Amino acid sequence: MSSMYRLLIVDDMPIIVDDLADMFKEQEALGLEIFKAYAPDEALRILAERKIDIVLSDIRMPGMSGLDLLREIRAQWPRCKVIFLTSFHDFHYAKEAISLGSFDYILKTEGDPSIIRAVEKAVNAIREEWELNDLIERANRQYSQAKPFMQKELILNLVFGHKLAEQERIRQFKGVDMPLSPVEPTFLMVSRIDAWKENLSFNSRQLMNYAVQNVLEEYVSAVFAVLSIPYDRTNVVWLLQPKDPDTLSGKDW
Repeated sequence: MSSMYRLLIVDDMPIIVDDLADMFKEQEALGLEIFKAYAPDEALRILAERKIDIVLSDIRMPGMSGLDLLREIRAQWPRCKVIFLTSFHDFHYAKEAISLGSFDYILKTEGDPSIIRAVEKAVNAIREEWELNDLIERANRQYSQAKPFMQKELILNLVFGHKLAEQERIRQFKGVDMPLSPVEPTFLMVSRIDAWKENLSFNSRQLMNYAVQNVLEEYVSAVFAVLSIPYDRTNVVWLLQPKDPDTLSGKDW
């Protein structure tokens, strides 16, 4: 089974690191790739070299405490899940760890099943984050695909006389990421292709329309914000707006 999640185990006692690593290697259902560090500075080197999903660390270590390690991880790898192993004497450290953003802490006296459950919980949390990110990415792609249609509908409604109060117009322009100001004057133009070459396919006509739009936008985009909207097979509605109204007065442009 290929590993999906990277687990880094950190402790200044090698026997504890090795035993935990052996234990998690047996938990094949979790899909873990195991990394070991016998000191916090070694853990930071590993974190700098590769993406680590979960860190399982002792909270008290010489040189750099688990809390110091957590601060470094939070600053540089905010999505990493940090789980601490603590003792009763370290309870005040555990409370501070939670306030600093650790994912969980486990008393060493709770035993291996509790440690496995904590890592499993971290794996599930990461999986849910990945799924949420996928949903957001799909929603963004769908929005990008739908945005030209929404812009077209809004502009054509305005062109054909649909009135919107200024605040509502501002809101709707922002909602469809309109490249034009909703309050500045706008020049309206219609371009038309009067005739097509004989035997020109539908796809070729679409490509020609697209090329015409690109050429005109390239010519005027240095000075104007431009929005072009195909109205039908031969007509394109253009909206041109000066990028700098102060240097292009209404009369000039």
